[in-house]
Amino acid sequence: MKISNNFNRFYHSQIKELFQKIPSKLKIEGIGTIYIKGMTFYAFKQMLKLINLDYPRDDTGHPLSTRDISNKELVQHIEFIFKLAAQNGVEMNIIKQEWELLLRRANEPLHI
Repeated sequence: MKISNNFNRFYHSQIKELFQKIPSKLKIEGIGTIYIKGMTFYAFKQMLKLINLDYPRDDTGHPLSTRDISNKELVQHIEFIFKLAAQNGVEMNIIKQEWELLLRRANEPLHI
């Protein structure tokens, strides 16, 4: 299934935000610490695919391009990115906005 341009933009914006907010090292549960200082955005994006053991791979074990995976698989990879951010103390804007919306709705009076 072809991933839409808007969805692809969203995916890349989440990686870019994590890349910009993460300090010089990334702690990964079950793997250890990866030092990312000096890493390019492209290398960081590829590294995320490599460390996500559930990310789809080809017959040789290399991660597939996002254009070759399903929407569901891309959503699962984005969830992996969000969990990785949380484990490293990075608050992603989209998560913060969602929490603010939930809190605002929880404080609204019920109309019965």
